[in-house]
Amino acid sequence: MLLFHKMPTIKTLQVPVHLLFAEGSNLTLPESPFVDFLQRYRNKDFDVNSHPYVKSVEYACKLAQHGKPDVIRQWVKDTLDHDIETFEKGRFKDPSSKEIPVRIKANGAIEMIDAHHRAAMRFLDGERVLPVGIKHVSPAWLAFERTLIAASGEKILYSPIEHPWFDDWKVIRRGNERERILIDFLREMRSEIPSFVHYDIGCCTGHLCRQLKRAGVAVHGLDNREDHIHIADTLNLVFGLDIPFYRHDDFLQVLVDDSYNSIGSVSCLSVLHHWLNTPGNDERYLAAVQTMAEKAWVVFIDQVNEKQGFVTKATTKIPLNKEEYERWLRNEVGFGSVRYLGTHHWGRPLFACSKKVTFK
Repeated sequence: MLLFHKMPTIKTLQVPVHLLFAEGSNLTLPESPFVDFLQRYRNKDFDVNSHPYVKSVEYACKLAQHGKPDVIRQWVKDTLDHDIETFEKGRFKDPSSKEIPVRIKANGAIEMIDAHHRAAMRFLDGERVLPVGIKHVSPAWLAFERTLIAASGEKILYSPIEHPWFDDWKVIRRGNERERILIDFLREMRSEIPSFVHYDIGCCTGHLCRQLKRAGVAVHGLDNREDHIHIADTLNLVFGLDIPFYRHDDFLQVLVDDSYNSIGSVSCLSVLHHWLNTPGNDERYLAAVQTMAEKAWVVFIDQVNEKQGFVTKATTKIPLNKEEYERWLRNEVGFGSVRYLGTHHWGRPLFACSKKVTFK
């Protein structure tokens, strides 16, 4: 058996505790037996967290795994005073600040391979992000990384992947603000919109879908790139999610084919304006928005700002500023309800629109 914790560190990361798994289990650090032991015994006749050296005693935590609390009490009674005295004389090095040795598994899970006790005690001391040292990485995970690099030729993500491994990668579209805006609106309108599926059109590698799923929204992702869907499916496994992702050249056909009328809401962000930098696509653009309006209870849509220069009035008659575009949504598409939700961080106004639900 390889002693991974003896191997040199490949990479260091800062990892949230809910992404750290106990070795050989599907339990995260907060769910682990180490934390359970410390919680159950911290208010007894001894406090396992009361001294820096006590925080370094792996022996006690290992006994806790095997259900021997009496042995622990006797061990503490017989040895604690001596060990603390030895520690205070500087003969022991407090390891509480050391990195937690981990490995990255094939599905991206970050699994502790040593120092479970230290991680548990730091968690109970209030730390929610811990430094880890990666000792081994699954070849399958490295292959996944190569797939991402192949998409752009370097360590660049179009939208975020919420895994610490990618914290040092450049991200083109972070989108955190627009995710919060959409989630807040859906929560506000929960009683008005049937609990049907949300479709994210142009889902890329699924970041918005994952945030919506974690917020309790049933969501499907559509994208026209096979590599995006492959990455999104892989990240389903990484994060233990079950979001359906589809590659489709014509997202409108997917909406039209929904004979169950099960579409609660649709987000179509940073997608349709690509049509507008080529003359002659205005009618196509209008038809697409009208189809979404008929099929969904709520449509989330943004519009490119003319100041960005991506689309100009030379190629389209679709309004390129907030006020005129809002009137266009009402008058040309026929939305009865249109709410301006804000301008996300790359300067595009974001709207919630509906023909079926009333809101201001």
